[in-house]
Order: sequence, then structure tokens, then C-alpha cells
Amino acid sequence: MLFLDNISQFDSITQLFSMSHSMSPLTHILSNIKRFTLCSNSEVLSRRVGMSLMSAALLTISFASCSDDDGNSYPMQSELVCVDVNEAGVVSAIRTDDGRNLVPAKTITAEVTDTTLRCLCTFAQEQNVARVYEIRHIFSAEPVDAATATFATTDPVKFISAWRSPLYLNLNVGVMTTMANIHQFAFRHDSISTSAAGVRTACFTLLHEQPTDDAESFTNEEFLSVPLHNFADCDSVSINISTYDGMVTVTR
Repeated sequence: MLFLDNISQFDSITQLFSMSHSMSPLTHILSNIKRFTLCSNSEVLSRRVGMSLMSAALLTISFASCSDDDGNSYPMQSELVCVDVNEAGVVSAIRTDDGRNLVPAKTITAEVTDTTLRCLCTFAQEQNVARVYEIRHIFSAEPVDAATATFATTDPVKFISAWRSPLYLNLNVGVMTTMANIHQFAFRHDSISTSAAGVRTACFTLLHEQPTDDAESFTNEEFLSVPLHNFADCDSVSINISTYDGMVTVTR
């Protein structure tokens, strides 16, 4: 199976999801990009990505639960998940970081096949069924070493939070932008250090190249996930992040 997040360059408009859903579409417009959630009639949920991503701002949902066709109510949740897409381009499973394997309640199709995507997903769970309200691909490329990285820039971002799940180091950062052009990201693997106590730490740096024609007008929050399956023998991970207050090192 191809892991699409390993591909280093995408078209300017890509990763299109279509959802068949009984609720009316809720639409947000930002920088001439139309993004649909709760889509009916096979409306398209799209976002703009580059080597990393530059997407529309995260949707703020104003209600706390949703109902199925029988009127039953289930709490909504937003999580970073792994989305499996089969050979027919249909989402076959949504896998959460805590081990739940969910099946979408409605058919969701993607313009890619036979792949796994790292996504931000808003859904309500009923047993092993996920009633999906929003699904958005996030940047989760394999770390590269300095010799193979296509750029070495560490333009600053706003560090918001970081947490570790079994297979990922997850970051929430703020990107200063006007959405005028595509920002590029990469994870550089710097080294594996071993402390006197024998603790092994995989060390990374967040690379970020901001376009010169994209002024810093407002902050757009983004989620990034560093794949860790090649570093299973490490006890911890750290990442250097260039911020507007200087370089910070986050260890989890």
C-alpha cells in the first residue's frame, strides 16, 4: 500500500474528498478556496496543499452532538486519525491513535487510491461506526536527512502544542500568512542521541519555507504529524522548532 504522505509535491488543489451525507452543506470561504462539510449530493471537500500544506482555517463547529436517522444523539469529537483508502478510492477505515478501527457511516470517496492518509477528522462515533462531519488531509511526510532535504529553511511559526501518539509526534502550529502562496514543510532527522542512563532520543528539526510573496497578515493553525514507525527503538523524540521567540526544542 502506498503511503501518500511520503510524496513531496502535490498539485495546488488536491486531496479531494466527497461525502454523501443527509445534512445540509455548511460552507466556509477563505482566500477563494471553497470548503464543504456535512456535504450532500456528493459535494466536494477540498483544500490547498504544497509540499506540506496551506489550508483554510479549521472549522469551528457550534454544536456538540449530532443525530442519526433514528434521532439518537452522539457526541462529536475531532481527532488526528489514519484514513485508509482502498483500490476503488473509497475510504474503508478510519483508525484512531488509541486503537479504534471505525467504518464511515456514509460513503466517502477520494481522488487517490490504495493509500493511507493522515487526517484531521471530526466525527460522532456509534459503536464501530463514524458519522463523519469533516475530514482534512494534514502534512505527515517521512523525515529526511540533511543530505536529501530539498531545502534547509527554518522560517518561524507559532508553537501551540505537541503530543506523542504511538506512531506519531503531533504538532499544532500557527503559520503567519495571507494564503497568497504555498508554504513548504519537512521533518529533518538530525540524529539519535543516547544519554548516560541509556535513554535513546530521535532528534528532528521542523523545516519551513515561507514564500516571499505571502505577507504575515494573520495566523492560520495547522496540524503536522511526524511518522515514528522507523524509530520504534527510541525511548523519546525531540524536535527543534523555529519560533518568533527563537528556536525551541520540544521533547516527548
